[in-house]
Amino acid sequence: MFRLILPVIIFAGGPLGAQYLETCPTNNEQPCDQILACIGTDGQWFSGIALGFGPLNSVVGTLDNGIACTGQRMHYNKTLTGQITLECTDETQGTVVYENHAPHQTYGTGHAQLDDGRAFEVWVAQDIKSALRVVSGDGNARLLCPDGAIRLD
Repeated sequence: MFRLILPVIIFAGGPLGAQYLETCPTNNEQPCDQILACIGTDGQWFSGIALGFGPLNSVVGTLDNGIACTGQRMHYNKTLTGQITLECTDETQGTVVYENHAPHQTYGTGHAQLDDGRAFEVWVAQDIKSALRVVSGDGNARLLCPDGAIRLD
C-alpha cells in the first residue's frame, strides 16, 4: 500500500511544471499578463493569459485538470484595478476584481467567489514567477493557496 501512495505524494508536492504555466506570445504588440488562480480549498488552480485591453481583449487558459477556460479582462483605469471574468467548459465560472500593487510591485491580486461558491484567488502579472518570488520573501516562486503553496520552480 505504501508504494501506491508514495507516487501521489511526490507528484502533489512537485512544482507546477513550465508546460502548465501559460506564457504571452513573443511577437505580440498587445499588453499581455499571465494569470494564476487558486480555486477552492482542494488544490485546484487555473493558469492563463490576459491579452489586450478594452473591447478586443481575451482571457484563455486551463484548469489544472486540463479543462479549457475563456473570458475577458476589463481595466477600470490604466494601472490600479481590473476585472477578470472566466467561463470554463465544465461550467466553472466567476468574476473577480483585482488591484494592482503598483508602482512598487508589478502584480495584481483579487479575491472573490466563483458562481458555485468556491473561493477564487487571482494573481496577475507580466512575469508571474518573478512577482511571486518577491511575494514569498525567500526568492522561491509559489502560488499561495488556502490549502497550501503550489511551487512554480
